[in-house]
Amino acid sequence: MPAPLFPIWREEFGVSYAALGLSVALMSGVTALLQTPVGFLVDRHGARPYLIGGTLLMTLSISAMAFAPSYWVILGLAMLSGIGNSVIHPADYAILAGSINKARMGRAFAGTR
Repeated sequence: MPAPLFPIWREEFGVSYAALGLSVALMSGVTALLQTPVGFLVDRHGARPYLIGGTLLMTLSISAMAFAPSYWVILGLAMLSGIGNSVIHPADYAILAGSINKARMGRAFAGTR
């Protein structure tokens, strides 16, 4: 979320910091709601296309916020960004799990040697 733009958006759109915080909450909420269903899709269809597509959607949504004409567009883009962000953990864990020797799986996810 481009929080460094909050002072500019606050002035430009005439909204409070709390209202701008709603954009972060929307992104996080959409991410949380969609991670489980996306995990099932990743398991069924493979992680790589979802990871690439989700990262691209998130990147484009956040980039588009710089050109948003209104606060409401920011909120919509925050939700799109949340959709893109929802694929990150299901997809990257699937890729990691597929590339680790089964005997070292617990240590790989724990971050120990």
